[in-house]
Amino acid sequence: GRDALDGKSPLSVGDALLQAPGVTPVGNGPMQVRPRLRGLDSTRVLVLVDGERLNNARTATDRAGIEVGLIDLNSVASLEVASGAGSVLYGTDALSGTINILTQQPRFSDGLRFTYGFDGYLSSNENGRRGSVSLGATGRRFALHLMTGLESYDDYRAGAAGGREDTTPYYTSGRIRNADTIDDNFGFNFNAFPDPFNAPYARTSAVIPMSSASGSSLNASGLVALTGTQTLQVKYIRRRMDKVGFPDFEQPVFFSRTTLPFSDLDRVSASYEARAFAPWFTNLKVTGYFQDQRRLLRTEFPVQFPVPSPAFFPISVFRLNLVSDSEQHVQTPGLDVQATFVPARGHLLTAGL
Repeated sequence: GRDALDGKSPLSVGDALLQAPGVTPVGNGPMQVRPRLRGLDSTRVLVLVDGERLNNARTATDRAGIEVGLIDLNSVASLEVASGAGSVLYGTDALSGTINILTQQPRFSDGLRFTYGFDGYLSSNENGRRGSVSLGATGRRFALHLMTGLESYDDYRAGAAGGREDTTPYYTSGRIRNADTIDDNFGFNFNAFPDPFNAPYARTSAVIPMSSASGSSLNASGLVALTGTQTLQVKYIRRRMDKVGFPDFEQPVFFSRTTLPFSDLDRVSASYEARAFAPWFTNLKVTGYFQDQRRLLRTEFPVQFPVPSPAFFPISVFRLNLVSDSEQHVQTPGLDVQATFVPARGHLLTAGL
């Protein structure tokens, strides 16, 4: 619930989910934390937003699961974690369980009321800043709610001793050798390849490189009473995340550098609900949504190779910095119909599509 979230002050939706039993993290950072449930990979966890699927076939299995960071934490009313296979109802991506992210919903009031609020978050660990402003108006037959926010996080720090690595002692003792580089072939040492290819590395900082992110969010919703028993709700979610890094994909740990220059989400939904059609037809709810997700995956890595030179010594070495961009654009529609019937006293029948 919202009170528990406020008490824990998590950094993101991904960090908040770690408070639930049986949930462990995959990755880290404000955007890259993904939930792993019951020990299975995060690609086997279905994530819903207000009961509507956030996963899609294109991105659910890429980079270890769907990005729960696409939902702004300030807009979350509660988080539901249902352990256990839900594949019969939802498909194979619900093999380990289902997570439902419930966002804040507008509610009717007994008179005209205006609401406003501000929420702020500061963290010294990664110099993190997050803030949101909300405005709303409610009445007997309508309710409106608008929330917008900004956030920015630098690289994480792993603690006083965390993140420190030094392979120098292993090279000194001979336990690690560069036996596969051109410098060591044929017993010669040409010193053709610069560090870190031919030297041990030492990372003495606790900073986890490439764990930063920044972004913005917008959540707007409206609720209208068409009649005394019929309502219509419309909701729009907009999320923009920029300069998202994959932690530790940075020298000297890896020679490649992987980033998400942007990861964007637009999601619109409409829900119609009617009650008490007849004594035997008690409830009908029809929900349709459309999700547009676009992101750019960028990988940069150097390639070094020897080339012929006028003389055998020295050997010339060329270095190419290769950049690979993969843009994903996935549009996902959805429809959900639920009805409740009372065919006879003491009997209840539900049907869904």
